Amino acid sequence: MPRSTIPMTMTPESSHIASYGYDAASQTMVLAFQSSAGQKEYEYPDTPPAKFAELDAAESKGRWWRANRANFPNFRIMQDDPAPVDTEGGAAD
Repeated sequence: MPRSTIPMTMTPESSHIASYGYDAASQTMVLAFQSSAGQKEYEYPDTPPAKFAELDAAESKGRWWRANRANFPNFRIMQDDPAPVDTEGGAAD
């Protein structure tokens, strides 16, 4: 599965989010979620730096995500195809 090219920070203390990252130039946040099937990465374009800073500072990344995911309706699911899938109007979890 292709991975995001954005550098990631591992979150071994989280049972929900495996890792996360941010590209300031494109204002894209990436989250890798834990599941029984493994990890799945989602890229969230148009993420303001202040929102990413909130996630980065949060004691619980999963709790922050559950409280804020409605603010991120647009995302790309990173998958085996050469191009990610663009999705609007839904939130990954």
